Amino acid sequence: MARVGVQTWGSEGDVQPFLALARGLAEAGHDVRLAVTTQSDKRYAAPPGVRLERVGEDVSGAEGAALLDRVMALGSPLKQARLVLEEALLPQESAMADAAAQLVEWSDVVVRHHFLYMARDHAARADVPEVSVFLTPDLLPTRAHPPTGMPSLGPLQRVGWWAANKGIGSVFLPPAQRFRAALGLPPAKGMLHDVWPSATANVVAVSPALFPRPEDWSEHTHLTGFLRGPVTSDALLAPALEAFLESGDPPVYASFGSLSPWTEPRLSDTARLLVAAARCVGRRVIVQLPVSTDLDGDDDVLRVDGSPHAQVFPRCAAVIHHGGAGVTQTAVRAGTRAVVVPHMADQVFWAAQVERLGVGVAAPMRSKVTVESLAGALQRALDLDADGPLGTAGAALEVEDGVREAVAVVEGSLSS
Repeated sequence: MARVGVQTWGSEGDVQPFLALARGLAEAGHDVRLAVTTQSDKRYAAPPGVRLERVGEDVSGAEGAALLDRVMALGSPLKQARLVLEEALLPQESAMADAAAQLVEWSDVVVRHHFLYMARDHAARADVPEVSVFLTPDLLPTRAHPPTGMPSLGPLQRVGWWAANKGIGSVFLPPAQRFRAALGLPPAKGMLHDVWPSATANVVAVSPALFPRPEDWSEHTHLTGFLRGPVTSDALLAPALEAFLESGDPPVYASFGSLSPWTEPRLSDTARLLVAAARCVGRRVIVQLPVSTDLDGDDDVLRVDGSPHAQVFPRCAAVIHHGGAGVTQTAVRAGTRAVVVPHMADQVFWAAQVERLGVGVAAPMRSKVTVESLAGALQRALDLDADGPLGTAGAALEVEDGVREAVAVVEGSLSS
């Protein structure tokens, strides 16, 4: 049995995979501590056998919505990244660094969200092995694919990755270098080289059915499959949700996850967009939004705060989502046709990937999508053959066990 310290930071999609991995490590007989810093005031239950600590200050829904509005108003991905860094990550850096230091002191191995350079650097100084977890594959350079948002340069692909590393480093590298210097460590080469990746082992929590492993990745980078917790298919749904699902043809499920707006006018604009697109193709719709809208009460619309997607998606005709790694893989695993409306970051990658593989449809960016373009994308998705690439990929995800594979990687790092 090993002592495994796990640390993550971010939104719901950054927390749930680490809860699943921590649970898997505990079930494998390890002593597990999990440090969580979130961009919300949501409380998470500790998985069985895991000691969970919430680190840093709570961020209220209103505060998170205000920051999201400012992020979405910026057209440049680097400007968006800088705002997230300065107003979401750096204010929590000190608390997360203290938690990382305590985890490293206690642990035989540390497992961290790839963003958390604090855990990597404390582990390096203490000579404790650490494993970096990537929830999306598009931050690991390869000749097989260009960086997200860039054209393929063929044999000169490395030029694109050099440019991506420089651009990302212009935002994220200065605080990482400062932190390393404070610990007496030498400067890092770059975010994509030796800050986000680990020198010990990297877990890429993505299904090979959606992203085949590039041959030029290092041998210590492992494509494990999606990290998901146990799915309880017989758990009771909220009565209103169950009744809506049972009352007619399969509906469309529409959710932008942690990027869903809380405040006006974006709240009503989003609700009207999603409902109108579903109505254009003659479908009822379940809209996941954190607060009520003026569309609540319409017979063909049900608003929910949230739901167990793994249970609900298989009962839906299609899903409209923002392209987070978790919801993308959950929809494919369910065999449910999907439309991806990317907002920012890796969501652009996932939108293009589901379209390329034929397992979903890419809609325009959230800042550009209209009712007409979304309805058109939704109809294209509804026309997809469920027994084609979507069915094949869904069957593959159904039998994968990403948690087991990731646990094996962590255990292997103890002897590396």
